[in-house]
Parts: sequence; C-alpha cells; structure tokens
Amino acid sequence: MPYCVNCGVELEKRERCCPLCGVPVIVPDGVDQVQEGRLLPPGRDEYSTSTDRQLIFYLITIALAVPALISLTINLLINSRVTWSLVVVGSLAAAWVVFVSPLLYRRRVFPLWIVFDMLAAAGLLYLIETTVPTKGWFRPLALPVTVWVGAVVLVLYKLIERRALHGLQIVSGVFIAIGVLSLFIDGTIQEYLYDSLRPGWSLIVLIPCIAVAAIFALIQRKQQFVDRMERWFHY
Repeated sequence: MPYCVNCGVELEKRERCCPLCGVPVIVPDGVDQVQEGRLLPPGRDEYSTSTDRQLIFYLITIALAVPALISLTINLLINSRVTWSLVVVGSLAAAWVVFVSPLLYRRRVFPLWIVFDMLAAAGLLYLIETTVPTKGWFRPLALPVTVWVGAVVLVLYKLIERRALHGLQIVSGVFIAIGVLSLFIDGTIQEYLYDSLRPGWSLIVLIPCIAVAAIFALIQRKQQFVDRMERWFHY
C-alpha cells in the first residue's frame, strides 16, 4: 500500500491524489505490478515442520535401537540368555518414549506426552524391581513418586501454557514445584520406611526454594511496575 508523502495517510493503489490533503500521488513505473504473496526464491519450498519431525523421529529411533541391539547381543554371547541387558533395553525404551512422545502428539488440548513419560518411567522401575533381588518397593514407593513427579510437571506445564505464569514467574513456579515435589517424595519415603508422614530433609529443600521463588516473583513484579510506568509517562 502506498502512503501520502505529505500527511502519511494510507492510499489505495489506484488513487491519484490524497483524499485528505489533495497532494498528487506519484507511483513509479512497475511498483504496482509487484506480486504479493510468495517471498521465497523460485524453486525454494516452504519450511516443512512435518518433515523435520519425521527426520528427528528416525534419528532418535536409530540412535537408541543400535545400543539396545548391541547390549542384547553381548548379553546373549556371554550368558546365553537375557539378564542384565533387559534393564539396558528398558532404559533405552523409556528414553525413546521421553524424546519421541512430544513429536508424535502435537495437539495442545492435553499434553499426552507427559502421561506417556510417566508410564515409561513406571514401566522401567517395575522392570528393575523384577530383575533385582530386593522386591516389594515398586508399588508403595516407586509408583507414588512417579505419579507425584508427573502430576507436578503436568500442573506446571498447564500453568505456563495458559499464560498464568510468564517471564520470571516461570522460574518461581519451577522452584515452587521442586520444593513441593521434594515434600511429597520425602513423605512417600517416610511412609515406606518408617510408617510415618513426618517430613525430614524436604524442609531443607522447600525453604530455600520458596525464598528463591519469592525473589524472582518480586523481580518480575518490579519489572511489570516499571513497564507500566513507562507506558503511562511515555518514556
């Protein structure tokens, strides 16, 4: 769109004079023939996000499948049966879910990849319990801790996605999440070991996290106040 050189009013393409001040509009030859739309050079395709997702998916799959197959082969050659390699394969499979699940689920209605990460972590911990001599710790200890971690991450993700947290408030939210999560994990461990919910080491983590979160929240509030004053006084 051309503009008036005198008053700056936006003009229509076919106007020969400014409707506001009457100054004649002079359009150089060929300016009105510029094609709008595609700005990329000829033969250059637009950026394809889906192609990049597929490439990353295949690269991650190959990078994790190769060490899994190598560990299985070594285990079979040495022990003639699958023993320790089962944990290695399970760990690589859980890592595959963690890295690939955000690529597969692009809808932002609900972060399904967080749920799949929780299931992968729980499955890996259960696999470890079945392969180690110590039994009986998965259901009362590992499973609740996994659920607590997934729930805190999910709540934090939704708060950030809904813009309830922004800027330095995100940092404050992360520290609060760490403190609350440590309290939950400590309580689960105390219940499993001593049949008591009395907090211990988590208080040492929770108090500094609250202090640091408060500092970042005050800094963010101060910045918002400064920005508001700049808008009011136009400087």
